This record gives sequence, C-alpha cells and structure tokens, in this order.
Amino acid sequence: MNDARTRADGLKRLVSAVLLLLMAVTWPLWWNDLSAGPRIPWLQCLLPVPILVDRALTLLLVLGSLGRIVLRSRLGSPFVKWSRPEARFVIFGAMVGLVLLDQHRLQPWICEFLVLELLFLVSQGADLLRYCRWFVCSVYVWSAISKLDVAFFNGLGQVLLQGVVSPLGLDQSFWTGRFRAGLAALFPLGELLVGLLLWFPRTRRIGLPVSWGMHLVLIWILGLGLQHEWGVLIWNAFFLGQNLLLFWPQAPPREQSQKMNLPLAEGPRSSGRIVPGLVACLLIYPLLEWWGYCDHWPAWSVYSARPDQVRIFIADSAVAGLPAELQEFVGPAALFEERRPFSLDAWSYSRRNCPIYPQLRYRLALALALPGAHVPPDALSIEISGPPDRWAGQRKKRSLQGISELQSACRTFSWNTQAR
Repeated sequence: MNDARTRADGLKRLVSAVLLLLMAVTWPLWWNDLSAGPRIPWLQCLLPVPILVDRALTLLLVLGSLGRIVLRSRLGSPFVKWSRPEARFVIFGAMVGLVLLDQHRLQPWICEFLVLELLFLVSQGADLLRYCRWFVCSVYVWSAISKLDVAFFNGLGQVLLQGVVSPLGLDQSFWTGRFRAGLAALFPLGELLVGLLLWFPRTRRIGLPVSWGMHLVLIWILGLGLQHEWGVLIWNAFFLGQNLLLFWPQAPPREQSQKMNLPLAEGPRSSGRIVPGLVACLLIYPLLEWWGYCDHWPAWSVYSARPDQVRIFIADSAVAGLPAELQEFVGPAALFEERRPFSLDAWSYSRRNCPIYPQLRYRLALALALPGAHVPPDALSIEISGPPDRWAGQRKKRSLQGISELQSACRTFSWNTQAR
C-alpha cells in the first residue's frame, strides 16, 4: 500500500463503493417521484426538467461507480479504461447534474465526494493523494470551527454528550451546566486536533489512530446512543478507510525503489499552477459562509448550531385540508394555542431517509411547496431564529405571517426557491 498509484486507485474504488451504499440507503432522494416530495433545483431554468432526466443521471452514476469498482483501470480496452478523464467525468458529471436538479441532494457526504471526484479529474498519483490530504484536513478544521460557539456547547453539543453517556448509564445528577458545556467543547476541540495532527507528516502516526478513535466514538454516539439513520453511520465508517489510504505512513519513494530494486517513481504527477490554485480555492471556500456566500453543509457546518432555526405552524382549522401523507407530520397544539407545528425534519427522515438541507432558503421553499400548497393563505405562519451570537448564544427572531409574506421572503434569495 506504499505505492501512490495503488493508494489513489484504492481511494477511487472506496469512494465509488460507499457512494453506492449511501445512495441505496437514501434511495428516495435519487429515484424520487412526486410522492417523495417536491424537487427544488438550484436554478429556475431547471424547473421544466422531467423526472426521467433524474433517473437517467442516477443510472449513469450507478453504472459509472460499478464500472470503477469492477473494471481494472489498467485494462487496455477503451470501453473499460476507467482511468481516462472521459470515464471519470461520467461519475462527476452525473453527480453534479443530480444535485443541480434538487438542492436536498447536497448531503454532507455528497459535498465531500464531489470535491474528491473533482480532484480525481484534475490530478493523479502523488499529487492527488497530497491534495486529498489537504482537503480532508480542512474538513476537520472547518467542522470544528463551526461548533466553537456557546449555542453548540449548550445545545447540539449536549445532545451528542447524551449519546455518549446514556448507553453507559452514568449518573449525571451532580453535573453542573458549566461542566456539561466543557465536556461538549471536547467535540470540536477533538476535530481540530485531528485535523492538525493529520496535516503535518511528522504527527500523522499519532493523528491517524486518533481520527479512527474519534469516528468510532461518533458511530457509537449516533448509532447506539441517538439511533440515527444509516447514512450518517456509513459516512463515518468511510472516514476510517479513507484516512487509512491517505495517512498511513508511507516510505519515501527513493527508499521504496531501493528496497524493491526498481527505478524511482511516485506515479503520475500533475503539472502547472492551475490545479494547486483550484485546491487552494476549495480549502478556503468555507470561509465565505461567514458572509452568506457559502451554504452551511458545503462549509462543513455539520452538527453545528450555525444554521437558522425554522418553525412552521398551521392553523388548527386548516390541518384537515392537508393530504393524509402530510398530516402525520403535524404535531399537537401547545396549551392555549390555535396553531399546530409541522415538522420538516420528520418529513425528510420519513420520506427521503436523510436529514433535511439546513439552509433557510430551502426550508422556506419546502414550507411553501408542502403545507403551503394545501392550506388557506392566512393559515400558515413561520418563526425564524437566525444564526446565534458565538459568545452569547442569542438569536435574532422574526416571523412570516401568511403565504404572501412567505413568497416575498423566498423571492429575496439568489438561488431558486420554486419546486419543479
């Protein structure tokens, strides 16, 4: 496993295998019809595209990934030589097309695989492995930064902490709020430590097993403690194999060649400055989230408190007008309330087997396309809590009353908010 070409080939096959597995457990997201909910593309010009295009792209992605796994890259036939850029573009192009046709498909693991597939296209050999290492380290660092705020320590961090301690049956009755927040801070600090240890060659021998331990703990928390869906568990398991291929100590090329009595060779290398510049842009792109020019998941704000919180309410008298497949996601009204909550998160897990895309734009678009299409104009209200202050944890709140205000809010976004 010391040869750069062998590692790169193994990484490509691992990505394809896990991609197929993740698509299988989230199949309604890819092979969906209107029964699986509205499809909201990124561009308005894609609104008329029929579902047959989605299914054709899904088949291309599946066949391309299977071809990469089954067919050896060194076979001579032009029909099976999957190391060629044209063949690699089939997978990358199909993935991009599917995401463009439905914003919900840009799951965190798709964000990672899109970047890896792009790197597969523009680099190879030792250069490819180096760029992938930089990218994976940046994922850890940006994910850690997104969690370094009071809202995470007191909110989602406590949920993850419960996932650790509940299966162990630990007595938490004497734990203070400050102690709990301190324990929750260990999650982002651990991510940051892993990213830094894996970045420097001299510390990778330590960083690799630490990264394995972190992902095994996450699998424990999300699987046994919180009983999350399979997609999250499979993605964390993928990091175990990915990090093995990328960060397992590798003898210097000259030393390898001398031991095997072979000429010095690291495998094909990329040339020029365009590719390193592209990689640099990919690494710093999540920084734009702070100004609203990068969505949360592409910025690796996963299990972060940064996204806006959206609560949808429907007048109790209008609930009966919802289709039966939507009424199951309407909760009971609070005391002295004439409104009932509608859960987009529950709808997403039930209908598409995956978490909902967290962007405010997408949640409002779904509110308009799901309950908004079946209730009177004044029966829908939405409460929005903006991103929290990092030090105080406070969120600015606003509300939208009725369909007209919701439509006006949707028109303020640059990306499309209409359903196909």
